[in-house]
Amino acid sequence: MGTAAYSQSRRRGTAPRATPRVPTQSRAPAQTRVVDHTGSVRRNLLGTLLIANEDGSPLSGALRLAEALARRDGVNAHVFSVARPLSSSLSHLVSLVADLERHELEACRLQIGHARVRRQVHETVGLSTLFSTGVERGEPVSATAATARVRTAEFILVGLPKLGSRGRAGIEDAAFRVAKAAGVPVLAVPAHVDRLPRTALVHMDLGEASVRAARAALPLLADGGSLTLVHVVPNAEFAPPDAGGRVEVEARRVAKVLRQLGDELRLAGNLEVRSVVLQGDPARLLSDLAQDYDLTAVGAPKRGASGRFLMGSVSADVLRAAGGTVLIAPNRDG
Repeated sequence: MGTAAYSQSRRRGTAPRATPRVPTQSRAPAQTRVVDHTGSVRRNLLGTLLIANEDGSPLSGALRLAEALARRDGVNAHVFSVARPLSSSLSHLVSLVADLERHELEACRLQIGHARVRRQVHETVGLSTLFSTGVERGEPVSATAATARVRTAEFILVGLPKLGSRGRAGIEDAAFRVAKAAGVPVLAVPAHVDRLPRTALVHMDLGEASVRAARAALPLLADGGSLTLVHVVPNAEFAPPDAGGRVEVEARRVAKVLRQLGDELRLAGNLEVRSVVLQGDPARLLSDLAQDYDLTAVGAPKRGASGRFLMGSVSADVLRAAGGTVLIAPNRDG
């Protein structure tokens, strides 16, 4: 069966590469932003933006995006790096060479790490009272998760290297692991980003994490932005003769669910929400469509038996192919 797009008016057509032609819901009238303290739909930030300075990741885009969000909503943006623990033998050797006690060596490491973070912030966004800086000790994922809990972080931002660059795969896997460990949405931001996203694409598999991804995308969008909810019905490799009719029924059912979610999201105000149901290969379609959006939002994938994230998952494939910003939302329980 060829790739087909199912709109809410039940028309069929070929899935386009560009933004799908979907029935646009009427734009909600501009209104005062709704602050929902239960955490459902809102357009402003309440918690801290945590920017993790991972080795090998370009931080400039994450810093500029954090600066725009922090300035708009008056929240704190905290930038930090993690000093990994030295092995006992290496710590002893270095302290001897540097003629320092071990606690003095550790203090020097932390001071140097903190100075580097401050310099990077100043070079990218200048001196700003919106930013604070620091350095933590420990393993990057666990230290980041602990810092997010202490500072009540609403988002964790990490730099996303260019496609095909060294270290990209490690940053991708770390982003998923941090989202799961902290229970906080993670934004993987390329270096070229310099403003708030105006368009967002959300992969809706109708699981808890994807619904959270849609809600988490709201406070990231610029005023008057648009949000597109996309569900992809996978092609069946060996489809029975009546598969087409069942796909039609499933597409209508999913379209109804997406309309209901869209109605909820519009309560945030000053936002255009669209929804579309496609049929085909989810990873390929979403990766292709994502090229035309400023932000792509996905739910965090499940882990395999080895503890690593399933690289065959749609979320992982979308992040691997992304050239823009990707939002990764975990389940509520992390």
